Amino acid sequence: MSYHEKKSIAMIVSSVLIFAVYALVLYQKYNNGEFLNADPLRLGAVVLLLLIPLQIVSKIITMILFTIGGAIKVQGDPDIPIEDERDKLVEQKAMNIAFYIFGIGFLLALAALALAWPLRVAFLLLFGTLFGSDIGSGIAQFRYYRRGF
Repeated sequence: MSYHEKKSIAMIVSSVLIFAVYALVLYQKYNNGEFLNADPLRLGAVVLLLLIPLQIVSKIITMILFTIGGAIKVQGDPDIPIEDERDKLVEQKAMNIAFYIFGIGFLLALAALALAWPLRVAFLLLFGTLFGSDIGSGIAQFRYYRRGF
């Protein structure tokens, strides 16, 4: 397995773990009744705004640990490949997939609001597609590197 494939898997695992822990904490707070008197619009905004920096920080930490782990494994200077045009193309295609997934989720959230569904449905759609776009991007990168494109 190549460096890029391992990096994609590490990012996917990191995203799943962060999302699972974050969702578990929110679920426990919901069960404890901490969200009963909260304004749904403000609560949804706070939940999404806290998730974004949490995901960014987790990705930075994952890359640092991945690089350190690679250096320890090879006992010295890790063999980190130089990024070329193919890597940029793979990253761009994976990012396009992430944008499509989030764009569809955003449109579904708007449709839910237009159909007068509860506000929490729209925020759950945004929350889920934010996670789905992150995972979709990682899977796309893995597949493109595995395929050799």
